[in-house]
Amino acid sequence: MLKIIVRSRSDASAVKHALAKLYGAGGYEVISLGGLRGGKLLETLCEELSKRDAYIVALLGREDITGDTTCPHMSPLATIMVMSKRKVRNARQHEIISAINAGKSMIRSTVTWDSRRRIYRIGKCEGCYDLPYPKDEVSDPFLIHGDGVRKLSKVLGREIRGSLLLVRRWAGEHIVFVKGESAFRIRFGDDPGRPILVLEERKVKAGYLEGIDFASVTEGNREVMEVMKDISVRYLRNLGGGSDNVVVPVSGGKDSAASLALAVSAFGSKNVTAVYVDTGVDFMSNREVVEKLAKKLSVRLVTVEAPVGTLLREGRKPFPTHDDRWCTKLKQKALKEFLNGLHGTTTVIVGDREVESRGRSHAPYVRREGRFTYLYPIKHWSTIVVQIFNRLMGLPENPLYWEGFYRIGCYVCPSLRSWEIYVLLNSAGRIERYVSDVKLFEMFRHGLRKS
Repeated sequence: MLKIIVRSRSDASAVKHALAKLYGAGGYEVISLGGLRGGKLLETLCEELSKRDAYIVALLGREDITGDTTCPHMSPLATIMVMSKRKVRNARQHEIISAINAGKSMIRSTVTWDSRRRIYRIGKCEGCYDLPYPKDEVSDPFLIHGDGVRKLSKVLGREIRGSLLLVRRWAGEHIVFVKGESAFRIRFGDDPGRPILVLEERKVKAGYLEGIDFASVTEGNREVMEVMKDISVRYLRNLGGGSDNVVVPVSGGKDSAASLALAVSAFGSKNVTAVYVDTGVDFMSNREVVEKLAKKLSVRLVTVEAPVGTLLREGRKPFPTHDDRWCTKLKQKALKEFLNGLHGTTTVIVGDREVESRGRSHAPYVRREGRFTYLYPIKHWSTIVVQIFNRLMGLPENPLYWEGFYRIGCYVCPSLRSWEIYVLLNSAGRIERYVSDVKLFEMFRHGLRKS
C-alpha cells in the first residue's frame, strides 16, 4: 500500500529499521535506486513516481539531488520529501518517520481546483490550482451537501447554491471554500446556542456562495478512484488472502461501507460477512443503511448486541464521556465474542483512517492476534475520497450525512458537537426519524448544556 523510494541501499536499510519499529511488518515496501546520482537519479525517480501501484513517498537527503525536482507525469498519489540531513541514513529514526508521515499527509489531504471543469480534484493535476490550506496530518477535506447546505446557509446568513468543500482542522475549526477560494474560517463549537462561530470571513464577489455539483466531482475523479480502489484491493488480497473467514464490522457510516465494498471486490460477496453491533442507542437510520448495504453487496449480515441503551435506561451506567468511553468497550466485547465463535483463521477488515487521530496515523498496516488478522484498506483516504468512492460504487448513504453530519455514531456519543445537535433538531424529518428514545436523548443533551 505504501512505497518509500530512497537513493541508496544504506538509506533503504535506515528507513526499513524505522518503519519496522513503528509499524512492524507488512503493508509497505522500501525501494532503493541503487545509489544513482545526478540526471540519471532524477530520470529514474520520475519514472518510479509515475507508477500508480501504491502511495509513494520519495525520501531524499538534501545532497541527493539538486535543482529542479519536478516530475511531469508524477502520480497524484506520490510526493517528494527532501530532508534537512545530507543523507537519509544520517537522520534519526523519529526524523525519518516524521518525514514519511508528512509525505503521507501531503498525498492524503491534497485537493485541487480544476477551473476548466469547475470541480475539485483528488491530488495534484496539470492545470489545477492548489488550495491554500495546510497539507498536514489533521487536514481532512470533505463535501457538505443536501440539507446540510441549507442549515449551513442559515447559520452563516449567506445563500449557498450547490455543495461546498470544507477542510476540517483541529478543535472544530473548518475552512470553507467557494470555487477554489477560501471564503470562511469557522468553528463547530460546543455551545448549543451557537453551533457555528465565524472566525474569519473573506470577501466573496457574488452575494451568494456558489458551490459545485457533487455528481460532477464524483465523475471527474473516477480515474484516480479506480487507482485507489486497486491499491486497496491488492493490499487486502496480499495480506488477507487464504483466511477461512472475512469479517467487516459495519456501523451505518461511510467508512465501514467503503471497507465492506472493498472486501467484496477483493474476496467476493459469498466469502464476506458484515457484522453490525447494535447498542440500543444507535441512530435509527444506521441499521436501515446497514441492511440496505448488505443487500446491495449480497453479503451475509449478522447483528450482535451491546447493551449500552439498556444500562443507561436502567440507571446502571452514566452517559459516556471523553474520559470514560465504556460504551466502546462494550461494542468491542460484543464483536470479539462473535469473532471468537468462528472456526479457523479470520481476516477482519476495519474502516479506520489515519486522519481521524494520531493513534490511527501511527497504527500498523496489518495487526495479527493469534488466528486473527486486522487490515485497514482505507487507512490513507480522506473523507472526500470516501464520499466519492461510495457514490461511484452506488452504495446507500446514511441520510444523516444528507442532513449535515460529518460522522455517524450513536445519539448519546460524547463526540457529538453542537452542530450535530443543531442538525438533529432542525432535520427535514422529525427527530423521531433518527432517535428511538427522545427522552434519553434530551437527558443527554441537558447534560451537555450543564457541562
